[in-house]
Amino acid sequence: MDSPSLRYRAGSEDYLMKYSMKLTALLWLLVIMLFVPQPVAAVQTENLVGGRDASSLSSQGAGRVPIVLDWGDNHLATAPVTFGIPLPRGLADSTEQLCVVTEEGELIPAQMEVTATWDGPTGSIRWLLLSMNVQKGQSYALEYGREARTDNLPDQQKVRVEDGAEVIAVTTGPMRAEVSKVRPTILDAVFLDVNGDGRFSEDEAIVTPAAAAAHLPVVIDSRGSRYIAGGAEAGLKVEMVRQGPMEVAIRREGWYVAEEDGKRFAQFITYTYFYGEQAAVRHDHTFVVAFDSTKHQVRDIRLSLPLATGAGAQAEFATNTSAGGDVVAVDAGTFPVSLLQKAHNQWELVSPLALANHFQPVGEGVPPAQTIAKGERAGGWFGLADERWGAYAGWRDFWQQYPGELEVENGVLHLHLWSSKGGSVLDFTPSAIMGEQYPGDRIFYEWLYAGGLDSWTQAYGVGKTHNIWFNFFSNKGSFNKGSSEQKEAAAQLTRAWINMPVLASAPPEWNVATEAFGRVHPEDRARFPELEAALDALLQRKLWLRERYEQYGWIDYGDAYYRRNSDQVLWRRWASMFYGWPNVAPLMYLRSGRRDAWDYHRVNTKHIIDIDIGHLDSKEFGKRKGGRYGGDGGIVHYAADQYGLSPDSHIRFMYFDYYINGNLRAWEVADYYAQQQYEQLYPSRAVRQYLGRTSGGTLRFFCEAYEATWKPEYLRAMRDVAETFYQERAEKGFTEYDDVYKNEGKVKYYQLTGDERMLDLFLNDMNVLLDSRDPLSGRLPRPDGRGNTIWGLSQAYFLTGDDKYLDYLYWQVGNALTQMHTALDPNVGPESVGDMRPEFTAPPEQTYHATMGVQFPTAMVVMAEAGVPFPYLLASPDQVITAAEEGDGRDPAIVLYGDEVIIPALGRPLPVYFHVPEDNEGAALFTSAKVRIFDPGGTPLFGGRPVEGWVELPAVGQTPGKGPGSNPAPAPDPDPAPAPDPDPDHGHGSSLGLWRLEAVDLYTEYTLKVRHIPPYFALDEPARYFTPEIKPTR
Repeated sequence: MDSPSLRYRAGSEDYLMKYSMKLTALLWLLVIMLFVPQPVAAVQTENLVGGRDASSLSSQGAGRVPIVLDWGDNHLATAPVTFGIPLPRGLADSTEQLCVVTEEGELIPAQMEVTATWDGPTGSIRWLLLSMNVQKGQSYALEYGREARTDNLPDQQKVRVEDGAEVIAVTTGPMRAEVSKVRPTILDAVFLDVNGDGRFSEDEAIVTPAAAAAHLPVVIDSRGSRYIAGGAEAGLKVEMVRQGPMEVAIRREGWYVAEEDGKRFAQFITYTYFYGEQAAVRHDHTFVVAFDSTKHQVRDIRLSLPLATGAGAQAEFATNTSAGGDVVAVDAGTFPVSLLQKAHNQWELVSPLALANHFQPVGEGVPPAQTIAKGERAGGWFGLADERWGAYAGWRDFWQQYPGELEVENGVLHLHLWSSKGGSVLDFTPSAIMGEQYPGDRIFYEWLYAGGLDSWTQAYGVGKTHNIWFNFFSNKGSFNKGSSEQKEAAAQLTRAWINMPVLASAPPEWNVATEAFGRVHPEDRARFPELEAALDALLQRKLWLRERYEQYGWIDYGDAYYRRNSDQVLWRRWASMFYGWPNVAPLMYLRSGRRDAWDYHRVNTKHIIDIDIGHLDSKEFGKRKGGRYGGDGGIVHYAADQYGLSPDSHIRFMYFDYYINGNLRAWEVADYYAQQQYEQLYPSRAVRQYLGRTSGGTLRFFCEAYEATWKPEYLRAMRDVAETFYQERAEKGFTEYDDVYKNEGKVKYYQLTGDERMLDLFLNDMNVLLDSRDPLSGRLPRPDGRGNTIWGLSQAYFLTGDDKYLDYLYWQVGNALTQMHTALDPNVGPESVGDMRPEFTAPPEQTYHATMGVQFPTAMVVMAEAGVPFPYLLASPDQVITAAEEGDGRDPAIVLYGDEVIIPALGRPLPVYFHVPEDNEGAALFTSAKVRIFDPGGTPLFGGRPVEGWVELPAVGQTPGKGPGSNPAPAPDPDPAPAPDPDPDHGHGSSLGLWRLEAVDLYTEYTLKVRHIPPYFALDEPARYFTPEIKPTR
């Protein structure tokens, strides 16, 4: 064995340390590129800061980025996908340098749209949005670095648009749809190419203008008054907002107006998407409250799709979210028929529709409802078809956003986005929403709610978006399919889009290597199982709480519920943007490809955009378009005044929804939200005076808005706020330096402007932190999850390469791991995963979840570059010794060295291996915490009872506790732990003659000392153990 190298900490000059930083990103990218046959340039991505450059990705020729497809459990053969791919700085200046190819190099029609750029509006592409059709079993890649080949691609234009004076006609191939500029119909007409001749005749219209005009969207209030969607005469606006060869999107904005006098009651904003080669339409409908919510409630919101089907048509209803949907078919003789989701776990399929309901008592001649079927969580889609053709429809999150209703009547598909047949009206009053939990004025700051929370509540300007899908089909064999294939394909695509959409993305390793969203490590369960388990726990906790406390419904679904002290006493209750929690899920998705993270980000962002941002101005009610709700109305956010500038004003999660999914509504709301924050800035003190966390949040917000839009006014805002930081530093010698509020803005400001004053300020703050070891900046009480400054220390290391920042960084990571239960703890169940340990429940768990979700992935970059297994970094970093050779191939030979070492707490069992010589007279060890000790054969000493303090180890063949001068055997354990695995390393420990010990408490680090025992300790794996050829120093 070669001479060992003494590794003090990450950044030392041994071979592995010297080169691991430069090879990490290269190795990830090379692994990815092995999946495609094209030659791939050597890739190395570094951060902009610290003099590093990410341009090497684009400097070494052509390459391919594999496109990863997640089909879920769908039975699809093909599907349309819209998705984003990040690109590193300098890789491509325009879409002409990019194309999509199969594994064999065949060009594939794909629409490309630049959604973000590096270094200014004319910089290289940072985020690319693609729209294309994918086939199961086929492999695809984004090819870069070659001359454009798309000019040679036949039939690239799969969507054609005719923009007329009154109608926008969109032809996708199998379908022609018309969107009126003067009538507020959902689809003014729909034609299907039934005979496959490539033309559309009048007798191929499955939706006609006359039928569409007779079934306009309508809102009915609690008094029965009807408000019909208004056309051009009522202010309807129609515009094309996305147009390309594979996807088109049309935005409409208008008003629901009273039938009798045209008075505006509510606003609607819709985005209608069409896809090449598909007879499908996505229709995002946003309902915006434009009435006094203390005087009006809503009984019904209905959108209708009339189909030209015959008398023998049959309806289908998906009764669950499975791939098949367990469809129930209903014949025409049973119409009208309606599936009503009354609660998150209760639906009923009934007929006839003229039924007894909350508002219409059964009278003479009105038969009661007949139940056809019932269940818990419906699939959210239904259809109607005759022998010639038909359509399916539905919306995402159907059962979660109850009450909703799917109704078939007289050849019409009615989609009731709110249905009062469940027994209630849409009432935004807190007491109506919360029922017995209504707290009156007993929450948060009581003086804000004198007279009761209801009296402060006004929902004017609140929005609600439903993501709706329509899928048409013909039963006559067109679209290059047989009749049964078309219908089944339409059903499967509808189910998939609503409940299990096909996801497309770049590999996580590519995503993080581009550094388009900072320096982040990809998911790495082999190297960092503890940190990945902690990240798992953050999301699992939110999903568990959602189900445990039934956090569903029209208003609440999508927000994050949390508790302040692990009890059920109401506090803020809904997290909204607090501490940056909405940024966690998209980051998790980009670094892992996890579907649950993608889905959580989608619904959480939609809720915040709808409910927690104002969408209309009103002097009467004190509402601002783009104004944010938050903590003052924590139980019901819109029950309070809108925030001005705030430490918890976050926006990048909205941009992520646009970059990852192409969500135009997210981009629109982010735009006027940012503009409203800008308008609030200059009347405020934030440009004249440093305001602590408010200044930190404001600087971060405008840096992110500027990077997304490159609007010069946001650059002005950044600079003016930055000046207050410089003033504060001049007066006090430093600025506050926690990660959740301050450090992200400082680093991003430096990256975007290159202002060396901010770099100097930030590094000074990190040096103050090292000296004080006070991550809370002396401001917040202990303990508090907001105080961990892991991300900032990581950035300081990236900027300088100075390893002085690492010891305290490692300590904080270890400390953070001891604050929360994860699934690696064998003693906790699902209800405790993600919950804070009792010692750390003073602050809300939300602070920990939000901060660790962003900090851990960046800290992993630093720790991966250290080149040693994770537990050793949290132990005694100046006592880690590695061998130049590896051990048995499973792990490098590496030990802790010293007569006294620190064993870290990881929230999981951590075996510690050591060697006791055969001539072991006087051998003893000391532990500052209770441990269990096992001999080389896996036999537990002292009957498996825990010991602590000095413990003499028995000579070979001697019974523990019987040797001369030994400690007596410990008393029986009154609460014994489950019997440990006597040989968890499958014989490696015994074959190497190693002893083992494990701590009883998984959350407290402890000191280990030895006497007459070689002072070398291997963690986790016995194969890591070796005896260095150095002399002990004590």
